[in-house]
Amino acid sequence: MDEILELQRQLAAVQLEGTTTRMSETNCVELVSKLLEAGRVDVVFTVSGREYLTRERVRTEIGDEVMKHGGRLNIVEAAALIGVDLHHVEVELKGYFEERADSARRIQGDVITDDYFDLCTEEIADVLSETGDGILSLADIATKYNLPIDTVRSMLEKRVGIYIKGYLEGGSLYTESHIARSKARVCGMLRGAATPISVGDVAKVLGIRTKIVNDALEELIAAGSVNGSLRGRGERAAFTPSTFEKTRDEAIDNFFRTNQYVELDRLRQFSVVDPKKYVASKMPNDLLLTKMVISKGQVDQLRDAIGAALSSKTWLDSVPLLPATIDPEDCALVLQAALQGDEAVVAQDRFIVSPELKERCWEVFVRDSETKALEVVTAVPQADIPQQELVEIATKKTKSKRKKNKNEDSKTSRGLATSSVRTPTEEEAVEILNAKVDLMIMLEKDHLGESAEDSAFVEALIAVLYSELGSIYSAAEAQAREKLAKEKAEKAKLFERELAAVLPKIEVHLKAMEAISDEGLRTMLDEHLMETYCSDARKISLQYFSGESEVPPIGNFPPKAQKHVRAFVKASTTHEFLQAYDDHGAELCLPPRTLLDKKKEKALSQTLRSEVEERLLPEHEPLNVLLLSSVLVFARSKGGAVLKIPARAVPFLVQELRQSARGRSAESLFRLHDLVVESLKHADAASTTQDDDALAEAVQEVRNAVLAAQ
Repeated sequence: MDEILELQRQLAAVQLEGTTTRMSETNCVELVSKLLEAGRVDVVFTVSGREYLTRERVRTEIGDEVMKHGGRLNIVEAAALIGVDLHHVEVELKGYFEERADSARRIQGDVITDDYFDLCTEEIADVLSETGDGILSLADIATKYNLPIDTVRSMLEKRVGIYIKGYLEGGSLYTESHIARSKARVCGMLRGAATPISVGDVAKVLGIRTKIVNDALEELIAAGSVNGSLRGRGERAAFTPSTFEKTRDEAIDNFFRTNQYVELDRLRQFSVVDPKKYVASKMPNDLLLTKMVISKGQVDQLRDAIGAALSSKTWLDSVPLLPATIDPEDCALVLQAALQGDEAVVAQDRFIVSPELKERCWEVFVRDSETKALEVVTAVPQADIPQQELVEIATKKTKSKRKKNKNEDSKTSRGLATSSVRTPTEEEAVEILNAKVDLMIMLEKDHLGESAEDSAFVEALIAVLYSELGSIYSAAEAQAREKLAKEKAEKAKLFERELAAVLPKIEVHLKAMEAISDEGLRTMLDEHLMETYCSDARKISLQYFSGESEVPPIGNFPPKAQKHVRAFVKASTTHEFLQAYDDHGAELCLPPRTLLDKKKEKALSQTLRSEVEERLLPEHEPLNVLLLSSVLVFARSKGGAVLKIPARAVPFLVQELRQSARGRSAESLFRLHDLVVESLKHADAASTTQDDDALAEAVQEVRNAVLAAQ
């Protein structure tokens, strides 16, 4: 107060003093301008132009005006009140805010200080205490004071608990009384609840914030004011009354004991928030699946049924033993738990098949594949398959240029048959099983006598087997081709051995025929040789080429081979046949004919004579003894040459021998011949004992003489 009085006295003294120097207004303006130009002073012109303000004075004026207006002043309004241009106010505000960085700020064109926020907070506290609910929203406060919500939130966060006795949460400001009233309302509502109710629903019905409801519930449950449990957090948290939990658990337990299962969706209908956690705590020994839980007893029952089905080597449909509402995924999990390492086949996550039954079905397809493979590989004309491709030894035996060139061409042009066995479709595979009546009887009903709908089991079994059917049929074809090749190779080797045996005999007999002077006899013997050994050699040769057990018609041979086959068929003499073999044998893949040397010829002749002798030794029929004896006598007289003669040529051969053969064996032969001729002449008349004895004696004599001579 004393300071104010002193200032008043000083002001009065100044006013009473006289003027020593007077300057005009123009001079003052010019003087200030000079000072500004010289940089001696820094002032701001007022809008009126009659006053100057220093920049410090502008900042001071801004602060004074803000204070006069309660701590909040619009910048444009401040420029008008101070009387300077808005630009200068904007410039000086930077320094103003730097000086008051903690207490002043610019918000939406207004300068606002903490004093203003303090006044607002006091007003809000008064309003909050006067309202019946004890709660205000930040949006309403922001609208009332024309401030951003974030600014309002920041303002209140610093002053709640100081100016305001309450709580700030989310978008609301509320008091202790509001919390107490809300807690009482929540308690009243939940005490009357008979079913689970979510925190969000409670908050919506009572018009209370979710956090307040959550906090109130936790306190009420902890204090025992409300009986029940709270699970979860936030709006999804749910309160379950104790009475409901007890009733619900009893209902679930009754359903589970009656049906041996319960779906997780049904647990949710019973207001179980976390069914899997509930099952883990209430049913620890039972089997939890993706969509249901089934009892351990039902799993054990299924395990026993599976064991019985496997022991009886049949199959089992698990569906009748499981809940009707179980889905395939859960069914697969149950079967996995029930099997426990048993060796069984699971089809379509439903059927259990014993390994023995699977193997039996497998054998059906194996046999079918073998049958079809055999049909395929034998359907190709065998004459199209050269024997040298089936028997390597046939191509390695010869080194002749003739066979090498022609066989290579034949191999290139013809090649092996390339047909393949088609794997049956799943529908065809079902038909293959259906054809086995005894097997289908077993597949119609499972171990418990249950039938799967619409051949579902057979189709499921086929689906399991089908992935490997392709390998079965391809393997069967390969095996069939290999087997056929082996058979043909063995047959070809047999043909080669037969040819190797018969061709030298033809040469030996042909050479023996050269010693006969009678042209007619030679012709007769040549015809007989063509009918016997040559015919056999021709048949073997054509069988060798065709691969057939019987010689096919010429038209069934490959076109390129038909002319060579005709050459064999048209040969009318032994020489023509051997010539045809030499000229056309290579084209028919026949082994080359090897000419006999002296040593081999002698050995073969000896073998043939031995065979005749062996036949002669037990023989008693005069005609046969005459034939065999004449051959041996001829061989002895011609240096060992052996003939092959028919019975009709014996008289001519004996006549030939009468001219050249000598000795006891020849005489005995001639005597037997005469007796046989005489016997044949009187064949119609009754023979006498004397004649028979003479004939028998002649037979014995010639046999002894011929064999002794050898």
